[in-house]
Amino acid sequence: MIELMIADPTPHELGEYRKLIKQLKDKFPDAYVNVERGRVDYASTTVSIWIDDERKTDWHSAIYPSVPNRGTAQIKADILALTFAMRELGFDIKFLDSDPIVREKVTITRGKLNSCISLRQMVELLEEANHEKLDEVKVMIENKRKNGGRPSKKSVIEFIFSGAKEEKRAQPVRTGPEWARVKMEWRDKFPASKYAKIYKSLDEFCTFATEEECK
Repeated sequence: MIELMIADPTPHELGEYRKLIKQLKDKFPDAYVNVERGRVDYASTTVSIWIDDERKTDWHSAIYPSVPNRGTAQIKADILALTFAMRELGFDIKFLDSDPIVREKVTITRGKLNSCISLRQMVELLEEANHEKLDEVKVMIENKRKNGGRPSKKSVIEFIFSGAKEEKRAQPVRTGPEWARVKMEWRDKFPASKYAKIYKSLDEFCTFATEEECK
């Protein structure tokens, strides 16, 4: 056995893609999957499966948004196109979304977050779980980078599992006319902004929000 001193970097989506290929090869050992990927802003895939020289599927295309991760988006586009082609061959393929009763709920634990190989992967995991602190984490990372820093995985994990909000100044950042000006500018756009989940009210935002957040 070879033991590597890093967390397994294999994306979950790639494992599912391999599962499809294995099922295809079990039924059609000589099958050949022809994959063409587009060079556009979104992930794009076109697939045709050749069983032999005389039999092949139609071409099947799929696209997937490239955010937040282009690599993961490309795998998902590949999976979509591949499932379209395999269904033409008679495979019965279902996704978790097809049956809400069996849909797995993603649980966030310190171990899962610590096994992530990057901050981006941590954010993707929080997005998949629809975590309540997702927006706060994104703002935390964004603010750290704007100030020339880079939050560590440990600091993000501690932030997620602590009961505290992101650090805010103990003293008000603004009062008086400046406070009123910010409130006037943000009165309409605050409820729909990402800061509505971070600050308890528009008044709190006007009092404690940094200049970067107010821009």
